[in-house]
Amino acid sequence: MGLLYPLGVTLTSNLYPLEFSDGVVPGIVEPYADRKTALKNFYIDDSERVGLLPPSIDVLSETPVSGRFLGSGAANILDRERDYEEGPVAEQDPSLGMDYQEWRSYIKDGAVWVEADNTPPRILYESSGELTDISIAFNQNGDLHYVYVEDGVAKFRWFDTATSQFETMILPEGVRTPKITLVDKRTTQTSNSDIILSYIKADHGLYYRQQRDRFQIERLIHPGPFVMIRQMYMNTGRRLQWLLVPGVPIT
Repeated sequence: MGLLYPLGVTLTSNLYPLEFSDGVVPGIVEPYADRKTALKNFYIDDSERVGLLPPSIDVLSETPVSGRFLGSGAANILDRERDYEEGPVAEQDPSLGMDYQEWRSYIKDGAVWVEADNTPPRILYESSGELTDISIAFNQNGDLHYVYVEDGVAKFRWFDTATSQFETMILPEGVRTPKITLVDKRTTQTSNSDIILSYIKADHGLYYRQQRDRFQIERLIHPGPFVMIRQMYMNTGRRLQWLLVPGVPIT
């Protein structure tokens, strides 16, 4: 079953390459690097754009609705080791909506942490290896999902409705810069919303999986080549939008 809303894919062209410590995936440096400035000024005005038409997510459009990233999405365009996502008042409590507050996750001292204004920092996952990426999202019941890269292997922690328990999915070898988000957090769209998991594979293509398939079906969005996903979040046009670095990784 396809998504019930159009999606947009935005490919940027005005990037500033910077190699990350893992030596594989470059990041970017912008003329502004502080969060407040990024929130105020970030806009896509020099881009190549393709999109996806409803009701089938597999159909590409030549005229997507691009725009500014909404809310927490505008804060997460500079750092693979930190993620921001609107979410509920508390884990497993969607009573006040899925956009009640901003949740923050980050990598620190060999662990993945999560916090919110009303929730003190706690460790989600401790690693004995190297953590290089983190991204978080909540499902419609307020269950916290997260995807991370540990020693070059992408892993996804998700709630399986078939077994009513959390599972850890090992993503294919070579997956990089995985991102997740609950697409439309408005209360009126709960029945249509999905957590989307997206990433770049070793073939440099952009792929995604969706919650309604229990993340079991992998679909190609665009063959690329792409180096990394900088951001994936809802935009002001109420479309899911990707911001990507074109090209191949520095090796």
